[in-house]
Amino acid sequence: MKIVQSFWSKPYHSRDLFFLNSGGWSHRTFNYMSWALSCLRFKKFYNVELVTDTVGKELLIDTLELPYDSVSLKLDELNDTYPNPKNIWALGKIYAFEIQQEPFIHADADVFIWEKFPDRIEKGELISQQLEQDTGYHEGNLKELYSCLEFVPEIIESYYKKTGDASQYNAGIIGGNNISFFKEYAKLAREIVDKNINALENVEFSVNKNAFPCFFEQYLFLCMAREKNIDVEVLINNLKPKEHIFQELINFHNAHRTHYIHLLGAYKLAYNNAKLVSYYLWKEFPYYHEKITNLINDKKI
Repeated sequence: MKIVQSFWSKPYHSRDLFFLNSGGWSHRTFNYMSWALSCLRFKKFYNVELVTDTVGKELLIDTLELPYDSVSLKLDELNDTYPNPKNIWALGKIYAFEIQQEPFIHADADVFIWEKFPDRIEKGELISQQLEQDTGYHEGNLKELYSCLEFVPEIIESYYKKTGDASQYNAGIIGGNNISFFKEYAKLAREIVDKNINALENVEFSVNKNAFPCFFEQYLFLCMAREKNIDVEVLINNLKPKEHIFQELINFHNAHRTHYIHLLGAYKLAYNNAKLVSYYLWKEFPYYHEKITNLINDKKI
């Protein structure tokens, strides 16, 4: 099993080549340190592949010198096709899924591990971080999307009509051994984007600006798995309240017990979380901490 990480630079970079925005962090310094810590922690246990574009390679490989085992520039194809990537940032991940020819786990760059994944994850037909049971939040996003989308695929229409379920599989990690599923899933996700891109051009979502990326990534994944009766093996069970699970996911102080950290969403904005990423990078990989700090100070990134 290999790890795949992806970075489509266009939704994030400004006119200056390396002045990428913060990626959801309070400062771009922590964004770069998160990429470094995530890659380096995964490298302790797995081969790690990067799927990116030319700008992403210049930053993560040529400048930060992160030790990925292989690099694909597949995401260059997106830059001309989608000149305005508003509301479709997850499409880079979809492309990364589609080009895989062997079992894989895709991991976001704010995910950090302290041991290999259990066998049930590595051997799973489909895998995900966890099932996010809907308590009204995802349904609110879904209803708002339905009011503006021009195309919703039949497999989503059918599942939602039968169940009324708006739950999603969290894609902090996502992957599995069923490569043919991911080919079909990625093709349909791209169709959702292409057939709705004009409708979304001037939409400002009142509920969640990430509603559409989550729709064609996480919700489509759930609907296809359920409609095809394919079990999804999750890393984290849902026996605990959602808020308690999220608190465990961000608890660096307990990382050597939980073995898995995901600073998802707004948790990246908390300064103490960002400083913990910086601390662990400094403690475990001081060369990269110093390198990133110097590049920032010299205004090279």
